[in-house]
Amino acid sequence: MKKIVTLFLILVCCLSCKKESQKLVQITGKQADTIILGMSESGVKTKTIYYPSMKVDSFNLRAYYEDGVLKDSCYISKSGYVFGKRYSFKEDGVVLIHEYLFDNTLNQYWAVRGSDTLNNYGNHYTIRSEDTANLNQKFQVEILLRKAYRDDFNSLFFVYPRKGEENQLKDDFSNFREIEYDTIRSLSDDEIPNNEFYDSYWSKRAILFRTGFSKKGLNKVKGILVERKDSLFQDKNDKQKKFIERYLFVSKDIYVN
Repeated sequence: MKKIVTLFLILVCCLSCKKESQKLVQITGKQADTIILGMSESGVKTKTIYYPSMKVDSFNLRAYYEDGVLKDSCYISKSGYVFGKRYSFKEDGVVLIHEYLFDNTLNQYWAVRGSDTLNNYGNHYTIRSEDTANLNQKFQVEILLRKAYRDDFNSLFFVYPRKGEENQLKDDFSNFREIEYDTIRSLSDDEIPNNEFYDSYWSKRAILFRTGFSKKGLNKVKGILVERKDSLFQDKNDKQKKFIERYLFVSKDIYVN
């Protein structure tokens, strides 16, 4: 009798897991590769599901649940590297979004509640321009540092590949140190008269320039937004540096007719 009860319980557990898995597959449209059940330190039941990624090569889509509630989702490699956007869901409706690039490099990060971006968390930019452009026609691009890494930073500038090296910079920016760049400074530092579109606060945080493309099809406005803070400190080699920098890697698709 004891064996029969044990077998019955095992069967119920298997059917329950199968039913829940089918429900999740129906929601995601993906076949689960691995499901791991566990318990958190506070005694909450946890579940981690890995889906084979059709979007990012050699990465899995990981979904983490506590008591059946989705808490975290991201693309992750077998070695634990995250790529793309990682979403962390909080109980108060806030979603933390962290964007990762090459080798687990954290790029920009921010928080939203519904359709609103919260101003008390993150380090992120917005980029505005036309989504389409004509061949060899100039158009305007605006990059705005919405949330600074250091509120007391001294200067902001945007570096972009020099002519002839536009296609050398990889989409994940992993070779950014191998590229030569030109520089565009913020509105408050570019020394161009009568171009103050913003007050002193936002002029310090705004980059404005015109560009164009000589190749039809998909092109990218791509470069690095550099936030610089003047400082005198010793690095690990006891060398004195005059400033410290925080990089934000910027990319926007432009389709050229």
